[in-house]
Amino acid sequence: MAFDGTTLTMVGGELANNAASDRGGALVASLRASVSLDQVSVVNNAGTTGAVAVVELASSLTVKRTLVADNTGGDAVIVVVTGSRLALVDAAIENNRVSSMVSVGVPDKPGGLRCSGGSTIESDAVSTLTGNWPYNLACASCNISVAVADGGASAASVNLASTLLSTSRCDEARATASVAALFPLEFPTTGGTASLWLDGVRGSADGAELFVAVFVGSQRITNAGATAVAGAVEVEITPGIGTGHVLRALVEGHDAAQPWPVAFAFERPFVSGTNPASLSSRGEWLTVYGGGFGPSSGEAEAKGVSAAVNSLPCEPLFVVDDGELRCLAGSGWGVNLPVTVVVGAQLGLGASISQAGVPAAPDVVELAVVPPGSVHEAPSAVSMVLSVSNAGGVPMQSFRVEYEETGCYRNGAYVADLQPTETLTSTQAAFTIDGLSAGCSYDLRAFVINAADFEGPATARSDVFVAVPPTPPALSGTIAGDEWPNSMYILLNAATTGGAPITAYTVSYSKSAAFTTEAILTIEWTGE
Repeated sequence: MAFDGTTLTMVGGELANNAASDRGGALVASLRASVSLDQVSVVNNAGTTGAVAVVELASSLTVKRTLVADNTGGDAVIVVVTGSRLALVDAAIENNRVSSMVSVGVPDKPGGLRCSGGSTIESDAVSTLTGNWPYNLACASCNISVAVADGGASAASVNLASTLLSTSRCDEARATASVAALFPLEFPTTGGTASLWLDGVRGSADGAELFVAVFVGSQRITNAGATAVAGAVEVEITPGIGTGHVLRALVEGHDAAQPWPVAFAFERPFVSGTNPASLSSRGEWLTVYGGGFGPSSGEAEAKGVSAAVNSLPCEPLFVVDDGELRCLAGSGWGVNLPVTVVVGAQLGLGASISQAGVPAAPDVVELAVVPPGSVHEAPSAVSMVLSVSNAGGVPMQSFRVEYEETGCYRNGAYVADLQPTETLTSTQAAFTIDGLSAGCSYDLRAFVINAADFEGPATARSDVFVAVPPTPPALSGTIAGDEWPNSMYILLNAATTGGAPITAYTVSYSKSAAFTTEAILTIEWTGE
């Protein structure tokens, strides 16, 4: 370092692999100091302001027969500010990479050299300044001289900033262009590739390509070596969300004109489904599927993304990936409640959900065997009537009934024999279960399913028996005789009852041998 009027001269050798925590990576010349490098190799240095050197406060730096290459970091390779002077004599400043895009007081941003504040850059025609990232020269209120520098031969021009500059101010000879259009203008939140069209590109020597840097805010979205003569520059749109992202282009370190703002947007989100399909009325974690949710937020809450169920916030919220997010839904009730997602102020729709409690078990109002059409036919159905006291805060959707055969009468004896469970679903409170077997007993239980597709607990099991017709009784009789004229004694002996008590006998009689019925007698039976 050289300070306060001191002089530092270095002839031969190497300045390499320096990593300064403050300002210049290898050199700082300040307060009218003078530094001279002659036949020195300056490589692989890094600094916070100047990768190689900072020359400030009326100081000077002469770089003679010296290679300055492959240095990184800082605002520029060499920063010359506040009335200072840089002289290049047969010097090569090539292929350096600066990392910071901040340049206080230099609106055109940094480059291989940064010059401002009434300072001067002098060079002979032999010196070169090429291939530095993101461009070669940044200057504001800076004099560029290509005449005699430290005894070198005068020349009409010098290769600075990939442009032909005469002995004039930098601002008068800079490359220019204007931003015309971007295609496409909308991208998925995962990003993509676009083409930025430039018009009126000028300032390149003999059609040489110009270095172009494109930014969204402070973020650079072009590759380090992006160049253009005219036409399109390929840009990489990084993942993001929202709308109104305005592009800014620099050509050789100078702002490209923009007759109108060129902005792009990310696609609007959409919702395709949820898991679970229905929410508990108490609230629970909800997974939302769709697209356009933006980059993953990892274990941190997502920013710029919100979700709601029926307009009530679903939070905290975590974005799993572009097509999935998770959030904690609050309590509520209802059916077909809209699920919405807002990403970067863009609203996404497309799914609904129901939210309810679990319904209570239904009440069995009636359970009976359906009488057959004739006393000689066997019944095969039961009727059931249910009622609902609590459907979970939403309408009842349906009843589900499970029934199973538990045993049957065979050859006059009951045989227990459990059969597979069958199911019937009804949207009505009163319904009939058909297809049952006569002489068999059944267990039944019922459930309520509400409009949120929640099923409640079952009723207590109900038993029902489907009887069969009894066998015809044995019939015998005699004429009563004189004591009871016009009368007959009848004796009835039933073989089987069909599994249910006999309540009556029906007797038909006729005078005709063809047994044309003339009268029917029904006899009540008490079982005695």
